[in-house]
Amino acid sequence: MTILVALIWKDSLKPCSSAWLAAHYVAFMAATFSFHAGMAALVALGFAQLARRRKLSIVSGVAAAIALGPTIWAVLGGGARTSNGHELVLMSFNLMYGQGSAEGVIRQVERERPDVVLFQEWTPAASAELGSQLASSYPFKVELARDDAFGQAVFSRCAFVVPPRLYPASGGFREPQITIEVEHEGRSIRVTNVHLLPPVSLTYFAQQRRGARALVEWCGDAERADRPHVLIGDFNATRSSSVMGALIKRGYREAHVVAGDGRGSTWPRTGLLRFAPGLRLDNALIAPDVEAVQAEVGDDFGSDHRPILVGVRWR
Repeated sequence: MTILVALIWKDSLKPCSSAWLAAHYVAFMAATFSFHAGMAALVALGFAQLARRRKLSIVSGVAAAIALGPTIWAVLGGGARTSNGHELVLMSFNLMYGQGSAEGVIRQVERERPDVVLFQEWTPAASAELGSQLASSYPFKVELARDDAFGQAVFSRCAFVVPPRLYPASGGFREPQITIEVEHEGRSIRVTNVHLLPPVSLTYFAQQRRGARALVEWCGDAERADRPHVLIGDFNATRSSSVMGALIKRGYREAHVVAGDGRGSTWPRTGLLRFAPGLRLDNALIAPDVEAVQAEVGDDFGSDHRPILVGVRWR
């Protein structure tokens, strides 16, 4: 049933009644955990084979193939692309209310040397601890520290072409989604730091849908001069969900599908859940005029998310 709901349910992200919101929530969760449902179907298939239950074997096998097929296809279709040494490298960290290890962040930044470092859940404490350590290598920064989980910051080696924008042009956000523009190979490239609300309740889910709809309105028009080239950060959604699907339908591609290896799961990384198959909630979506040549998941650093590293260049 979970697999069927994930496959056939459509959500346009438009405002709806409480009853429809609850139905969309169930479908969202079904899509989010479709891989896990497929793994459960594989286990059922194994038991059915041992018990010589032919009909159950067929049903379980078909369910597993349908649920796991998209992930397998994406994994087989990914892989590193040829680098020309001129890509813009971005690294994104979710700091878990600023509780992630500053030492773990700095170690990975110094190792990977990204051009731009983006943070979600940026707090005043994180600003005090990390800001000074990054300042010498990343002199250009914009931040909006908050005591809750929705502060952001962006540090860059490259000068900002225009003043950074804290909120998308389309409105609909109470939380910053910082957009910067830097010059890359003679052209201005726009990068937006995304952090959608986690769907931990119907109220948060409604706000997540509203935020996703605002991004779709802003990014869906290819003629807009301020349309981001890269959306990167914590979407709190998987590519099989309506939230990510709506952006993918507007022409954006997931960098990990294009240039990554494996499932690339980034959450959860704390507690007992870290031993279960994870989800890729941290993503980079790229517009058609750029391409990904690198997409990697970083190391654990004390947060419930792993960071992601993405290299992009003009097509």
